Amino acid sequence: MKSILGFLFVLMLALTGGLYFKMRPIEKRTSDWQRVQNVPTAIGNYLRRLFATKAVVDTSAVNAA
Repeated sequence: MKSILGFLFVLMLALTGGLYFKMRPIEKRTSDWQRVQNVPTAIGNYLRRLFATKAVVDTSAVNAA
């Protein structure tokens, strides 16, 4: 029973989203699609910046000796 309700919920969500997208003006649809296409690039850039940061070296142990 839960799987049927889940399927119906996903189906209604898809239909509502599709209807919303169809009713938007063509200029808005194009900009929406461009934003969706840029998501993987934005995530990749964020991860690249996150892991490319320079490590902070603790020099207190070296100075104490």
